[in-house]
Amino acid sequence: DPDRQLLENERTEGIGIGDVGVVDPEDGCFDVLFNICLPPDHPFHRTFGVPEGFMPVELREGDIRITPNIETSGCITSTSVTNSGSGLDYEFNLFPTEGALLILPEGAERHVLRNEFCFISHAIRHGPDWYRFAQERRGWIINRDSLYLITGLYRARSWSLAAYENATGA
Repeated sequence: DPDRQLLENERTEGIGIGDVGVVDPEDGCFDVLFNICLPPDHPFHRTFGVPEGFMPVELREGDIRITPNIETSGCITSTSVTNSGSGLDYEFNLFPTEGALLILPEGAERHVLRNEFCFISHAIRHGPDWYRFAQERRGWIINRDSLYLITGLYRARSWSLAAYENATGA
């Protein structure tokens, strides 16, 4: 379930391209700090604000590709997982020691950033400010490699997710 402290539209929309945040090690949820594509006075930033000197990335039409029904009732897996079932009847073979799978019974819509250079250059230039914001304004104690910048996502009405690590002789 989404964080109840979020605004209603944030709970409905979910994660978006341009969100900067961390994965909470306790529950695996993605905690958003701010979105680099929204202006500083956007309602999304009302609760926690934005880093000092914040400048949003201006995306142009066509910078994000949206592909509807990318997976029409299917499964997306890491390369270490194979599906030996058929249709929505899944049976998985797990190889090496880690992997993940995402089951989309009703399919999904894929959103992908096409202009990755604008995000990369922005992150290089402003990343240190983002860490300072997380630590000083939000009070988060995070490592230097903990921040994520969302460049793509799947939107689905229903889904199941599984991940494994250190699997032995399953």
